[in-house]
Amino acid sequence: MKSKILIRAHTARRDGAPAVLLKKFLESENSVFVSSVINFNYFLKYWRPDIVIIFTVSIALDLRKKFPNIKVIFVDGEVIQYGIDDLAKFFKDNVKLLDSIDLLLLGSSNHISAFKKNGLPINKLKVIGNTRFDSARFYSNLEKRSLQKKIIGMVGAFPLLNHHEGYPAIRSLKNKANLRYSVAQISNFYVFREILEFLLNETNYEISIRPHPSESSDNYKTFVINKYPKALRSRISVDSTIDFSSWAKDLKVLISSSSTSFVESMIVGTPVINYESISDQKIFFSKYAELFRIGHKNCHQLGKIKDLKKIISKIKPIEIIPNQLKKILIKECDWNNSELAVSRASKYINEFIKNENFRIKLGLPFFIVSLIDNLKFYRNLKKNKHIHNFNYNSRYHGYPKPFDEFLKNK
Repeated sequence: MKSKILIRAHTARRDGAPAVLLKKFLESENSVFVSSVINFNYFLKYWRPDIVIIFTVSIALDLRKKFPNIKVIFVDGEVIQYGIDDLAKFFKDNVKLLDSIDLLLLGSSNHISAFKKNGLPINKLKVIGNTRFDSARFYSNLEKRSLQKKIIGMVGAFPLLNHHEGYPAIRSLKNKANLRYSVAQISNFYVFREILEFLLNETNYEISIRPHPSESSDNYKTFVINKYPKALRSRISVDSTIDFSSWAKDLKVLISSSSTSFVESMIVGTPVINYESISDQKIFFSKYAELFRIGHKNCHQLGKIKDLKKIISKIKPIEIIPNQLKKILIKECDWNNSELAVSRASKYINEFIKNENFRIKLGLPFFIVSLIDNLKFYRNLKKNKHIHNFNYNSRYHGYPKPFDEFLKNK
């Protein structure tokens, strides 16, 4: 009998794509279901999986307490976003959480070295690279760079202001760190709006806005796009698909504040313009993470909004990943290994399963689980129209068509 694997997609627009791809790689030997956050506990109880795959560690201990017979596998969904030592230091302070996980799939051998340095066991650690960058790597080898692309992409990075379930910003102001981060987001959003206005009035480009995974796409339509005349509104769209790289590869240029989106954009060859010199937040984000410092050095830095039209007209696709970015991809994402991270992950997971002796668990049949997932998702969507921003549902979010070609070449 096939092992039952439940994958918890923590956010639809961050973990949705790698979760779907990992499912595709695993389902030839296993029964696999990708669950949203809101339906996750229901499927734990009634489908009764053998294995749970998570992209964030916070729920592992609770899983172990409530379902001691389930095996927990952690795939690091935030590789490259933090420092090499950060995850190891976190587990050093939370040893019980580490003990509750049966297999950890990490970005690179440097992460394993960090565990050693912090006196932590490494017998459960395996290196797979970064599952979030798999489609970017695929498109970088496939997509021909074009100067004729007409769409300007703008990335939202304002989750404290524009919460994915529609909560007001005051909900996040719990401490000084959030206060400072909120101020940075306010400053960046103000410039974001000014740039959007400039592009609408001074150029003929189409503009595609992609919200942060923890933002509400609905609020962009209600409070941003709908404020413009119909003639201008027709040139703006909001992208809520689950795969960032499938969107970014079709852009002429990406306009963004500091976020990991610049990495995937550069991998697929799309140049990036950063506007934090105007919003006066460049120093703040430079101190926030090494990755953002690399972004500031390798993205076009916009000094004045009036210069934007000229910069866009002269900008060229990226043919080679900048050296500084390549170094950090090698250091943290094992980039020199060309095998896809989801492929490497699936091999380790299948190997792990072979060494386990799972007992047969009676639970709801797979087709009923899928039907209930749809019913519960759409029922919750009626209660709160924003839940699709964070919670993945296969029927609602669909399947990225470019993935078909992706899987042919796996």
